[in-house]
Order: sequence, then C-alpha cells, then structure tokens
Amino acid sequence: MLTEAMPTSPRETGRSIPTRSSLLRRLRDWEDQPSWAEFFELYRNLIHGMARKAGLTEPEAKDVVQETLVSVANKIRTFRYDRTKGSFKAWLGTLTNWRIRDQYRRRMKGIVELGSEAKTAIENIPEDGELN
Repeated sequence: MLTEAMPTSPRETGRSIPTRSSLLRRLRDWEDQPSWAEFFELYRNLIHGMARKAGLTEPEAKDVVQETLVSVANKIRTFRYDRTKGSFKAWLGTLTNWRIRDQYRRRMKGIVELGSEAKTAIENIPEDGELN
C-alpha cells in the first residue's frame, strides 16, 4: 500500500497558484533571493508532485525539483510570459517533464551498467573443469 501522501490541496496540484508576471520578471535577477524563495515556495510542491506521480522515488523527485529550478534560472532571462501563447505552468510542466525523463535515463543507465558488471563477473567464473 502506498503510504506517500499524494498532493491533494489546490496549492500542491498547482490549480490555485496564480501566475504573477511581476514575480517572473523579478526572477531574471539571479541575486533576488526573496523572489526566488517565493517562487520555490509556490512551485516546489507542484514540481515534486509531478515527479512522484510519474513514479520517481523520493530522492529522484527532490533531484527533479532542484534540476527544474536550475532550468528555470537558466531560461527565465529570455522567457517572455504571453498568456496568448501558453501558460507559464505549461512551460514549467514541460521543463519538469524533461527533468523527469533525465531521471529515468539515469536510472536505466545505472541498470545497464550494473548489468554489464554482473555479466563480467559471471564471465570470470571458471568452468567446472577448470576448478583447482
């Protein structure tokens, strides 16, 4: 049985988070720590919830939150919020989905690497006739 709490409040699902263009403009200044803290408080549960719903572990989901925020920081200076072209949350969702995919690629790479290590170990086991 899944004991991890799924986001149920509107704040956790992103439904009640109003997009404030003034906050997005302030984020262009990487040194504006109060604005970044506010952004983090507003959107971290949304990003985390998407990652967990996608099947990631808790540590992977936390990585997705961090990596998505880094992506936002890297792209926000050129981001132009225009409601007629799409919502900010859709853009944020796209960035989050890319980071989720990155986590799955890392997971699969780890499995493949583990698999090749196991294969190498098996290949090094001597045949029955070769035992001393």
